[in-house]
Order: sequence, then structure tokens, then C-alpha cells
Amino acid sequence: MARELDEFDFGTAPGSTRPKYDWSRWTKGDIWEIRRGEDYDVPTENMRVTLHAKADQKGLKVRTRKVPAQGEPERGEWEGLVFQFYEPDDEPAQRG
Repeated sequence: MARELDEFDFGTAPGSTRPKYDWSRWTKGDIWEIRRGEDYDVPTENMRVTLHAKADQKGLKVRTRKVPAQGEPERGEWEGLVFQFYEPDDEPAQRG
């Protein structure tokens, strides 16, 4: 018998691995902080480029800010990103 589903991930085939990033949540307009080694494994600047590429792909804009490594900001290492996706005609919400 047929059944109605509330949601379904069409991007993941049975037996395959989950998508690396949760784009469906990340692109909804909330502000996110991600950390290298926890949320992504590529250099931080590469992840920043990936965020901008995903925004272009979805017809969105994204603002990003690099954040220093936790506990060692004096070393000037960038080990995280804060980002927010938004519609091109909308100014992103200022929350803080």
C-alpha cells in the first residue's frame, strides 16, 4: 500500500554514504559556525570557496567570516568559518 512521506533525501542512494555537508539546513538563512577538523577537513579557504559555489548553484548569496583557531587566536590561524546564506534581494538578518 502506498504511504505519504513527510520528507525524503533524494540525494542519497541506498547503500551510499551520507552527503558530506547538510546543505538543506545550512542554506535556509540561519547563521552557522563550522570548524576545521570537526565539520570539514579541507583548508578553510577552500571551504569558503565551496560555500560561495553552493550559493551560486542555489541562486543565493552567502556571507562568510573566518574565525581563528580556538585557544590560539594570537597565532593568526584560521580554523573556522561563520556563514549565512540569504536571498540575493534580501539583506541578511543581523543577529548576535
